[in-house]
Amino acid sequence: MMNSIIFMWITIIVNILGWFILHILSKRRDLSNKKKEITIQYLITAWQLLENASNRNDGTRNADVEKAIANIQLFGTPTQIQLAQKLSDEIGDTQQGDTKPLLIELRKELRKELELEVVGDKLRHLRFNKKAL
Repeated sequence: MMNSIIFMWITIIVNILGWFILHILSKRRDLSNKKKEITIQYLITAWQLLENASNRNDGTRNADVEKAIANIQLFGTPTQIQLAQKLSDEIGDTQQGDTKPLLIELRKELRKELELEVVGDKLRHLRFNKKAL
C-alpha cells in the first residue's frame, strides 16, 4: 500500500516536471521563431527598399534608403551591418554608393533563412525611363 502511494506521487511529480520543462522549451521555441519571423520581414523590406532605390538618380527614394540602412543596422548580421555602414559612408562622402554588395549579402542570407535554393551573386536591376512607357 505504501509503495503504491509513493509510486503515485513519483508519477505525479515526474508528469508535472515534464509538463513544466516542455512548457519552457515550447516558449523558447516560439520566441525564437517569432524573432526570426520579425527579422526576416524587416530584412525583406530593407532589401526591397534598397533594390527599388538602386540605379535611380532622381533622389525621390532617399528616405527609403535611410529606412533600409536603419533596419539593417537593427536586424542584420554583423556582415550586413558592416556593408550597410560602408554604403552609408559612401553616400555621405560622395552622394552615391554601390548597393550591390549589400543587396547580394541580404539576398544570400534571406534565401538561406527561408530555405530557398542558393543563387549566384549576379544581380540585375530593371529600370524604365519615363519616355519608354
